[in-house]
Amino acid sequence: MRTVPETNHSIEAQPTQTAGFWMRQHGLQTTWRQIVFDALFGIIAPVVCVVLDPGIFHADILTGRSILARFAFFSYLEIAICIIALSFFLVTRRASPFLAAILFTGGAF
Repeated sequence: MRTVPETNHSIEAQPTQTAGFWMRQHGLQTTWRQIVFDALFGIIAPVVCVVLDPGIFHADILTGRSILARFAFFSYLEIAICIIALSFFLVTRRASPFLAAILFTGGAF
């Protein structure tokens, strides 16, 4: 008669892997660092860029000309709409295709 060696059939705990970068960025759990980054570069930085305009929409100090003065109104309107859309998303954390279209259009503009 053959004897079968006794084996341990218990499942050993596998080491957990941390989620990758993209999974952490687009996961349901948000960290305060993500919120600070989004607010800093999505709300504050565009306002600072508009205020410190280096000759794009306002006249340059050296040449006295502006490059895109004709489009200033539309650009400011687009920046304001995107800041409002991003603020809405940061507060509610509810994504929608309409909100994504606004932010995508602002990024492409």
